Amino acid sequence: YCETLSNISIPNSVTNIGSNIFSGCRNLQFATLPNNMTVIPWGMFSSCESLETINLPSTITEIEGYAFSNCSSMNRIILPNGLKSIGEYAFAGCENLKSIFYGEEAPVWNYIRIGDNAFLDGVKIYFGKGNYLPSEDGLIRGTCGENLIWTFDNTSDHLIISGSGNMDDSYMTS
Repeated sequence: YCETLSNISIPNSVTNIGSNIFSGCRNLQFATLPNNMTVIPWGMFSSCESLETINLPSTITEIEGYAFSNCSSMNRIILPNGLKSIGEYAFAGCENLKSIFYGEEAPVWNYIRIGDNAFLDGVKIYFGKGNYLPSEDGLIRGTCGENLIWTFDNTSDHLIISGSGNMDDSYMTS
């Protein structure tokens, strides 16, 4: 049914997506979601073993249970600043997920309802002001001051800060 599907692009005109819609699409590597989407439904990408990364719309407020479970190739994810809830087992079985980027500061993270076993142990959560910017080259960029930009290479775990000026407070946890 979806064994050969490798890329999906859902237009902004789609307003509701059902549970488990892409579950088991083992070759799915890339997905573009509607900009007006607010919820990642239950099991939406469960067992999409080839899905490495996904750019979530900034409008996402809830990731339901098992949404990305067993996405064994996923190595990082950028969570939108307005996120309010992550369901149980949402990222369970994502053994290569090493980095979660969240644009708000650590105290805001504490207000997100996180379900049981949402993540595997050892995932690092990076906090910071502003939005994280995914790029075509696989790097993640963000701001850390008025004239400062950081770039993170997840494959080598290198962080490069460029620009000049005062650096804002930032947090990282593991």
